Amino acid sequence: MNSKAYIDLEICQECTECLAKKFCPKDAIIIKNHTPFINDYCNGCGKCKSNCPYKAISLS
Repeated sequence: MNSKAYIDLEICQECTECLAKKFCPKDAIIIKNHTPFINDYCNGCGKCKSNCPYKAISLS
């Protein structure tokens, strides 16, 4: 997969339990000061995108 996930911080609600992070098989979402970031472990599988209830994640 050549895609990578991106989080739109304008849409992200900074959930206390990030469902996208919970379902990421590569543990590519890290939380710093309540703000999520996607690191280089992302393989573009899209599981984070499909599990974010606010649709704050896109693939490109």
